[in-house]
Parts: sequence; structure tokens; C-alpha cells
Amino acid sequence: MSENEPSKQRLWYVKSHEEVEGPFPNGAIRRSLLLGRFGPDAQVSLDKTAWQPVIEVPELLPPEMRRTLHAGDPALLRARLREDERTGLDRRKGSDGRLPADDRRQAEPELIERHREAKTALRQIVGKRDLPVTGIGVVTLLVLAALGYGLYLGGPELPPDRDCSSNPAPGVDWHNCRAEKLVAEAADLEGANLGNAWFRYSRFTGARLNSADIRYADLSGSDLSHADLRKADMKGTTLRNTDLSYTDLTGADLSYADLTGANLGGSQLTGAMLDHAIWPNGRKCAEGSIGTCLGTP
Repeated sequence: MSENEPSKQRLWYVKSHEEVEGPFPNGAIRRSLLLGRFGPDAQVSLDKTAWQPVIEVPELLPPEMRRTLHAGDPALLRARLREDERTGLDRRKGSDGRLPADDRRQAEPELIERHREAKTALRQIVGKRDLPVTGIGVVTLLVLAALGYGLYLGGPELPPDRDCSSNPAPGVDWHNCRAEKLVAEAADLEGANLGNAWFRYSRFTGARLNSADIRYADLSGSDLSHADLRKADMKGTTLRNTDLSYTDLTGADLSYADLTGANLGGSQLTGAMLDHAIWPNGRKCAEGSIGTCLGTP
């Protein structure tokens, strides 16, 4: 299949608690992780033969879990509240209100349970045709309670300002932007934010990208030859078939990056972190790979 043809979505099997389920698309796995249907210690596989931890596959991690795995993190809690479709009526609980001893679903913060119960009660009330004055009062209280939960969590997380139409400049914010065949040759993009951007087949020849945030961006097929990427954060970046010849990657973080088919001829990798990166020949770099890819060819 050529690079210009649409790729078939990959389907993953999930192994958790010694049980194998699936296959599931990427989005279903990200949602299941947020909802705690299985944890970050689960294993995933495309063929039920070669397994790897789900946290080592960046495309399967929700953006909130790429920053932290701490269950109490406000961003994670907000994401779980957003995705949660369950009611507060848990059919798994017994008459004493407790879960069965053999239940394997992860324990949830009390905040999420209370929010779910309030949401369900609100739906039940507004679903009635006739709302007495007392019902309206309950609805009002529930709405205020929901607002209170939002304030407790710090309110909605507003994304930073970005402008995908901005011209190349130091510190430009292009995160989540999408542009094929972008031309930014010899551009000064020091400290720029390209996180999660999609810039395939673009031209960054000789560009200055030192200290830039390029985490989880897709730069497949792009030309980054002779570019300055010193101390750039490129964790999980897709660099398949990318030209990185004579590129300065000194001190860059390339952990979990996909360099399959990339050209690294003449590149400078002194101090570059390569933990779990996929090398141009397809091998996976071992933990502790700095400056060179350690592991069995």
C-alpha cells in the first residue's frame, strides 16, 4: 500500500486479568482506559501472539493519560466524567450496597459515583411530563450540585490559544493543527508547540526547532534534514520514512518515537533519549538507550 492510500484501521486484542478480549479499534481502547474497564497494566496485541503493555503504544493512550496515570489527576477525572455513560444504579451491588468480592472493575473515586447518581436523578426528574414546584426545586439543586462538582475539579480545562494559520515564528502554537505538505524550510520555530499535530510530507529542511514540543505529532514522510532539534520533546512522535539526515538531535527526547524507515545518516544523537523507540530497521530500543539504540538486532 502506498503512503497516499488510506490505511486500514488497526484492531487490537486486550489481555487483562488473564482474559483476552477484542479486537477493538484505537478509540474504543482509549475510552475503556478512561472509564477503568481495564488498567494501564493491560497488554495489547494485533495478532494475539506478540503482546506489549498498552502504555507503550502512544496511539492507544488518551491525551490525559499521556501526561499522567494518577487516577486523582483533575484532567483525568474530567475526562472520565465526560465519557461515563453509566447510571448510578449499579446492578452488580448487593442489598447491602457492596460489590461482589470477585468483581474486578477498578475502584472509582467517590466523586465520580456521586456525579453519576446526580446525573441519573436529574434525567429521571426531567423525564417526567409534569414537574411540580418541589420537582423544579430538586432539579435546581441538582444543577447547582453539578456546577459544584465542576468547581471542585477546577472547572473545564480550556485549551491554550492556537492559530493554525499563524506564520512560522519562535514559540508559535500549532498544537493539534493539521496540514499536509507544510513548507517551513529554514524557519525559526524555537520553542514552538507542535504537540499532536499532523504535518505529513512537510518540509522543515534547516528549520530551527530546538526546545520545541513535538510530542505525539505525525511527521511521516517529512524532510527534517539539517534541522536543529536540540532538546526537542519528541516523545511518541511518528517519524516513519522521515529524512533526518544531518539533523541535530542532541539531548532530544525520542522515547516511544516511531523511526521506521527514517534516514538518520549524519544525524547527531548525543544524549538523545531513545527508550522504547522503534529504530529505522524496525527493532525496538531497550530501556536506557541514550544516544544509540540498545537491543538485539
